[in-house]
Amino acid sequence: MSTTRISKNLASQIAKKLLAKKLKSIQTIQTELSTLATEKALKCYKPELLKAFETYVDYFGSTKQCFFIYENTGQNIRSTTDLVSLNNRVPTTPKGYNLYLDLNLKDFHEIKDLQNKLDEARKDYKKAMAIVENTILNLRTPVQLKKHFPEAYDALPQKTIGTMLPMVNLDQVRSLIK
Repeated sequence: MSTTRISKNLASQIAKKLLAKKLKSIQTIQTELSTLATEKALKCYKPELLKAFETYVDYFGSTKQCFFIYENTGQNIRSTTDLVSLNNRVPTTPKGYNLYLDLNLKDFHEIKDLQNKLDEARKDYKKAMAIVENTILNLRTPVQLKKHFPEAYDALPQKTIGTMLPMVNLDQVRSLIK
């Protein structure tokens, strides 16, 4: 390594590599949500409309994302999911309008629970990323990184100089990676 200090950019790259498992789990949840949402969205349309959409795609507006709503007018309850990405395009109104699809309570909660799980996983990843990145930055030099946090050292070039004492508890950071 040409410099004796670890840059913020390099610390970020190392943290991403160390937290790859967490990122993969987020992508898995995202794929699961898209698959479920696509299945529920296609159930909202009549088969004749879907067949016409497949045959005459140019005559329909289409989208790969939508909102799902559950509305109980008797109790004045209206809940809406966040914007959900779909695996396939579905028919919609002309461009510029958001697509809202009504679901029954069970289907709505399936999607909402999966969305909450995804949001929580993203929040945990972001927090872990900041902690790991700051820990690597606080170690400051590749020599200290190798000495005190060898899991992170694999992403660094081998030629290094300089030493400093670490001032962080690495056991907590290691538990975030696993």
